[in-house]
Amino acid sequence: MVSKGSDVPSANLQGSAVSIGVGIGVAHAGDAAPGTATFTLSGGVWGGLVGAALERGFRAEGGREVPPGAGLLVGGATGALAAMVTARWLRPTPTQTRWLDLGAIAGFFVGLLAAAKTDDPPAVALASGLGCIAGGALGYVLGAPSTPQERAMRATRRVTPGFTPAPGGGVFSVSL
Repeated sequence: MVSKGSDVPSANLQGSAVSIGVGIGVAHAGDAAPGTATFTLSGGVWGGLVGAALERGFRAEGGREVPPGAGLLVGGATGALAAMVTARWLRPTPTQTRWLDLGAIAGFFVGLLAAAKTDDPPAVALASGLGCIAGGALGYVLGAPSTPQERAMRATRRVTPGFTPAPGGGVFSVSL
């Protein structure tokens, strides 16, 4: 017999999978650009993380009672929906989306570290959520493809590694 408390993780997982799956399906139906599906998936994942962090922070404060996992589900659906809407406008590349993911996880942890010394759970949740959003935005911007002129300039640069034997070992070098 399954107790009612153990049904919550299963419902959270199923709800997350359905919301992200719907988001990916709608993104593919509306725009088949290569980066759209991964961008929508990332929006759902990071929205769910921010929602879960905020829910956890405000639950620890003793605020209004909400069902467990509601922040994860609402955040995931909101993140996927926001990503679907903005994907048509931003036209993300798969590379930009990976940089967004890297920035979001780094920003989340930087937010946690920044608020680590405080005993206020909502402040920690807010700092980690804002860090996740800011890091993701920064990663997206930094991962933007360069212009053809910039790529041509980089292609003309020659990187030459070298090794020079020396007594007791050697010296590795890189020349540009």
